[in-house]
Amino acid sequence: TIKGISIKKEVIKMLNMPVNMKFSHLGELKLDIPFKNLGSKPVEASLTNVFIILEPADKDTWEVSDYAKIQSRISLMELYIAEYLAKIMEARKQLEGKDQEEDKGMVGRLTEKIIDNIQVTIRNIHIRFENKKTSTKYAMGITLDRLEINTCNKQWEKKYIDRTDEKFKLEPLRKKLLLKNLGIYWINDATLIGSDSPDRIMTKMEDMILTDYKSQIKKDEYIIAISAITKLL
Repeated sequence: TIKGISIKKEVIKMLNMPVNMKFSHLGELKLDIPFKNLGSKPVEASLTNVFIILEPADKDTWEVSDYAKIQSRISLMELYIAEYLAKIMEARKQLEGKDQEEDKGMVGRLTEKIIDNIQVTIRNIHIRFENKKTSTKYAMGITLDRLEINTCNKQWEKKYIDRTDEKFKLEPLRKKLLLKNLGIYWINDATLIGSDSPDRIMTKMEDMILTDYKSQIKKDEYIIAISAITKLL
């Protein structure tokens, strides 16, 4: 579990976009791995309370990038990684015996169970962009109340499914996605909060997240508000 950390500003710079990160907070990143029962219980991943404020970078720092060169470098890196992995796999084949083949089969089945049954929960996300460099200060952002991705049975109930078992071998993998209150807002003549204290920023950003029970939110500032349940086969 990782709690209460800031995201490095260099992460945004790696995206090569004309924005700076004014504030960031990651409340909790949790990965629950039942090591003793990996073959019968799901791996659960959760991300909670992520607050980020972005602002435009100074025009003097903007750089024009040659995306053709960037793509060329990425292609070279991909080729190098592919060749390196091929050499590793070839070396492993020469070392493997029958016992190792059996072990690899067991590892493969266990990996399939883990991937099939991983459960994901994301809650309380707010990413905000503030601009004070124009004549009218404005803010826009995206908020998320809750997102869940779960493995389900035929009745679309949350369930651990073992498709390596003969009973479920031909069963399709069923995933249910629950999306609660995904919102996008735009505020003209906004009150900017990026220079407030960290505690005050987090309180204000959490209060702005669209939910079913908050009445103080100015819902007319939201241009998009979505809740949905999606079933995937």
